[in-house]
Amino acid sequence: MFEAASYLQSLDLLWSAASLEEQRDITRIMLKAIYVDVVAGQIVKIEPLPMFAKLLKEVCERICVEIVS
Repeated sequence: MFEAASYLQSLDLLWSAASLEEQRDITRIMLKAIYVDVVAGQIVKIEPLPMFAKLLKEVCERICVEIVS
C-alpha cells in the first residue's frame, strides 16, 4: 500500500507532463476497467487494481463514481 500511496502522491505531476499514450499507461497501472456512460460523457464506475482500491475509495465517493471489484 505504501508503494501505491507514493505513486498517487506524484500522480498530478506525472499526469500533467504525460502524453496521451503515457496517460493511458498510467491509468492501466491503477485500473482493471473503467465504465463510462457514453450518453452523459462521464465515468460512472471503476475497477481498481487491489493495491489502489482503498486509496481511490474516498476520491470516488466525492465524485460519485462507484468502485466495483
